[in-house]
Amino acid sequence: MTDEAKAEFRVALARAIHATKMSNADIGRAMGMSGGSQISRWINGPEIPSAENVTKLEELLGVTDGHLALLAIPARARSSRRTAKQAGMTPQEDAAAFGDILTVLREIRADLAANREATERGQAATELALDEILDTLRRNSTDE
Repeated sequence: MTDEAKAEFRVALARAIHATKMSNADIGRAMGMSGGSQISRWINGPEIPSAENVTKLEELLGVTDGHLALLAIPARARSSRRTAKQAGMTPQEDAAAFGDILTVLREIRADLAANREATERGQAATELALDEILDTLRRNSTDE
């Protein structure tokens, strides 16, 4: 993941938190953590939350348009761009494939945001699928 992508996510998360006037500790506890240190790491440190935690953050912070997920998921996926080079793809093919992936992820996020009444099991299955896609992209990018 690029530093720029991390910074973009961090700024969006910090703004969403600021808008709620909740403390990092309050958010952490609401997410089942012992305090706010993990939230601080997501804002200031090298970590980006998992898709599951991004979804929890969006719900807790009242982010209904999925923009945190749209920033976090592509940011995580950007770190796997070496896979296309390994597969012998041209930069144009890579850009097209990456664009297709982002389109699908945006559609999934939009569907989740538009239908907050979806079953938890269905939402969890979607998030699991997204995590598996990201894990595969990460594994492929480190197989160099």
